[in-house]
Amino acid sequence: MTRIRAVVAAAVVLAVLAGGLPGSPAPADAQAGGGCAQRDRSGKCRVDNRGPYGGTPGDAGGTETATSWICTYQLLDPAVGLARWPDVPVPPEYPFWYFEDCGTTGGNGRFDEWEEFGYFVPHFELLFLGFAFDLFPAPTSPPSPVEVAQDLWAEVEVELPAPELVVSPPPGRSAIVDQPTFLAVSNWTEIDGRRECDDVVGIVCVTLSARPRLTFDPGDGSDPIACAGSGTVFDPGRDPDAQADAPGACAHRYARRTGAAGRPDAWTATATVTWEISWTSENPDASGTFPDLSLSTTIDRPVDELQGIVVDADGGAR
Repeated sequence: MTRIRAVVAAAVVLAVLAGGLPGSPAPADAQAGGGCAQRDRSGKCRVDNRGPYGGTPGDAGGTETATSWICTYQLLDPAVGLARWPDVPVPPEYPFWYFEDCGTTGGNGRFDEWEEFGYFVPHFELLFLGFAFDLFPAPTSPPSPVEVAQDLWAEVEVELPAPELVVSPPPGRSAIVDQPTFLAVSNWTEIDGRRECDDVVGIVCVTLSARPRLTFDPGDGSDPIACAGSGTVFDPGRDPDAQADAPGACAHRYARRTGAAGRPDAWTATATVTWEISWTSENPDASGTFPDLSLSTTIDRPVDELQGIVVDADGGAR
């Protein structure tokens, strides 16, 4: 049950009802039963750590980051409500029905099958010297597309792995000053159009994509490198410099050796995969994004410097 309080004079309460319900529903209890921080409309505990509408904890209610989702309460024809909820636990002649008129820029003024509906009970509250409204959503009311997108993203997020690296020179071998090193991700994962419909009535369907990009921080103080695709796997049959100088190559030449005075025994290189998360909904027409997700893996990269040896004509070194 969701309660809306609206302070209005008793003489005009029917006019208020005829013109629509004021206000918006109060947010659900932030600590629902069982220690769950947030539950979806079907009562399942959300497993992600975001606030409502894709915001992060601490946001004032959270914000859906690509489009707003605006809902207003409107009166619903009782005949429509009874047809959709025939076993409603109120008398058939009960006149007070509502629906949430929603859209990315506001509702369209009519009841659509994917919108929440139910009945409401107005009653006088002495504390507020006015009327409050208790809303009772129908059990067949579907969630908003944002809620379906949140549930889908919570499922997808746990599937995205930290990067596993393929590097050249391989781990345990030193790189050489001014010679190229290479890095690639072997478990490159892209989600391209994962689809899910709500589990209430199955009419609100969302398609979600998580598109990755790779950056390589060599760890020696130089700028991070934006790599093309999943990186560059070194091909020993081709010229190393040509591979390193190719556009978008995930490669770096270290200019200073490690282990010298004031330097570490190895540079700590970091590969970071960042996924951009977006979703769309066809019914209703909506879209949005969630905050990027970044996962990183580090590797220690010792760097040696080759020393030249001058040899005399008679073969002696000096």
